[in-house]
Amino acid sequence: MTTGPNKFAKRFDHAYYNVMSCSYCELCPSLPSGPGTVFLQSPQPLIKAKVEQALAGATKGEVTSTDQAFFVPSFAEFLSSLLQFSAWTALEKQDTILLFTPGSSFALSPNVEIRTLARWESLTNAGFLIDILSNNRLVSHFHPIWDLPRQTLFGYECLIRGQEANGALIPPSRLFGAAKENRLLFNLDRQARQSALRSAARFPVQTKLFINFVPTAIYDPIFCLESTVGLAHQLGITPDRVVFEVIETEEVDDWNHLEKILTFYRKNGFQIALDDVGSGYSSLNRLVQIRPDIIKIDLEIIRNIERDPVKQSVFRALAAIARENGIKLLAEGVETSEELAFVTNEGADLAQGYLWGPPSAELGVPQFEVHP
Repeated sequence: MTTGPNKFAKRFDHAYYNVMSCSYCELCPSLPSGPGTVFLQSPQPLIKAKVEQALAGATKGEVTSTDQAFFVPSFAEFLSSLLQFSAWTALEKQDTILLFTPGSSFALSPNVEIRTLARWESLTNAGFLIDILSNNRLVSHFHPIWDLPRQTLFGYECLIRGQEANGALIPPSRLFGAAKENRLLFNLDRQARQSALRSAARFPVQTKLFINFVPTAIYDPIFCLESTVGLAHQLGITPDRVVFEVIETEEVDDWNHLEKILTFYRKNGFQIALDDVGSGYSSLNRLVQIRPDIIKIDLEIIRNIERDPVKQSVFRALAAIARENGIKLLAEGVETSEELAFVTNEGADLAQGYLWGPPSAELGVPQFEVHP
C-alpha cells in the first residue's frame, strides 16, 4: 500500500514548525469547532470507496465524493460523525488525509489544518491535555536524591503530573504520549520546565533541582530556553542549583542539535545529567556524545543487584567510567537496604528510589535513615 499521504503530512509538519519558529512553544492547538471547508484524500480506489461511504454518512448524503472540497457548518460535528464510521481500520485512518480551513473556500495557507484521519482522532482524544496546558494545570511532585558519602539530601528530581479540573492526576507517560502525537510536545516541555522552576523556589537554598527535558521538544535553544533561564533568574534560582536531565525515548538522530542545547545550558551555568544509563548500547553512545556531569544508572540494573553478578559487573564498569572522568554516579530506583549497601560500597555518589518513599507533592523534611 502506498504511503504517499503520510509522506505529504510529514512534509507539511516540517514546514509548519519552520514557519512558526519557536513561538510554537507558546501555542496550544485545539480541535476546530466552527464552519469551514474540508478536503479528503485517499491513496487508492479501495480506500476511496470506503471514505466516500463514511463521508455520505457524516454529511447525511449531502456530500458523497472526495474529488472536491466541500463546506461543513461545524467541523467538530462533522469529524465526530466521520470517525463513528464502524468499518474503519487503523491503517485506513493512517492513510487518509483530511484538510480543513476556516471559511467557505479551500486554498493552501497558514490557516490550513492538515492531518491524517488517525491524527485528527488523536487530537479529539487529547482534549484533556489541551485543557491542562491552556489552564496551566501542571503540578510538580518531588523525589529526594541523596548524597551517599555524607548521608545528606543532595536535591530533588521534579516529576510533572497533569491535573484535571476535578483534581485527578495524570501521569507523565500519558501527557507526553498525547503531546507527541498532537504537536503539543514543545508546549508541554516548556510548561514542565517552568513549573519545575517555580516549584524550586520552595526548596532549601543548598539543594539541587533535577529537571527533565526532551531534546526533540526544543526547536532552537536560544529562543526556546531563554524564557527558562530568565525565569530562573527572576525566581532567584542560581544556575549551579539546576541539573537538566536528558530524557529521550527514541534514538537521538540529530547530535548537532542536542549539542547546541547542552552548550546553551552549560554556558549559562547549569549542569547536565543523563538518564537510564546501562539500559542498552544507545545509552552508552549518548554517554560518549553528551559527556554529562551526572549519570543515572537505569533502575533495571539496580533491581536485586546484590544477587546478580552480571548486573554487578555492569555497575562496576559504569562506576569506573564515571570515576575516571569526574562524573557523579547516581543509582536510580533503589528499593531495598541490600541494593543501597551494594551501590554505596561500589562507589555510587548519589542514590534515589522508593526506599525513601514515593514522589510527593510536599517537600517535607526527608531523613536518610531507612528501615529494612
